[in-house]
Amino acid sequence: MTKAKATAMKFDSIQYISKRHEYDDVYSYFFDKGNIQYQAGQCTHLLLGKMPLNAVVREMSFASAPSEDTIRFTMHIGSKSNFKSKIDSLKSGDNIKIFKIKGSFALPDNSNRPIVMLAGGVGMTPIRSILTQLPQDHPYNITLGQVQRGDFLFADEVNQKVSSHLQIDPSGFTSAITDIIRSNPNAIYYICGSDRFTQGALELLNQNSIDSHDIKIESFSKY
Repeated sequence: MTKAKATAMKFDSIQYISKRHEYDDVYSYFFDKGNIQYQAGQCTHLLLGKMPLNAVVREMSFASAPSEDTIRFTMHIGSKSNFKSKIDSLKSGDNIKIFKIKGSFALPDNSNRPIVMLAGGVGMTPIRSILTQLPQDHPYNITLGQVQRGDFLFADEVNQKVSSHLQIDPSGFTSAITDIIRSNPNAIYYICGSDRFTQGALELLNQNSIDSHDIKIESFSKY
């Protein structure tokens, strides 16, 4: 019996440029793009520190679009976890490792059906990536339902790419999302946010008989 050869994990380095405060404890971190190739809506793995003893790894969605000159990751840092502390203490010129780019959280090739995107908090990151990549005259009919308290992440950056942008306070989650679903019974749904957010949205979609094949979910429970 011939044993299959193990494929070595490919690590690339990206150089840190700067960070930007978005709101509360949410920051965006910018890196030089280099030769990194990815698709809008995908995620990757970041490795900070030196292996094997001092390294921490997290899976993160790209907040940037492939057409942009920099790579951007946006996250809450209030937990002060080892990973969050390390990324928040990076200095300009520092390098981190990136590997295992993956994901299929992407728009369909056919634009005949309406699209509904439901985002909770930093769940806007892959949605920003997708919308930013679209040309201004794209053919999609997109409704964005953004659920958040206070400042709405990336709102000013994506407004012109959607047909309708609904900014929803969490206290009105059930009624607002139900109204969106009933107004878009034939749409393809994209849901991104915490486990609690995605499960709540999925429950409402199921109650309104949206086919599971028309629902794409990106949960941030692992973040």
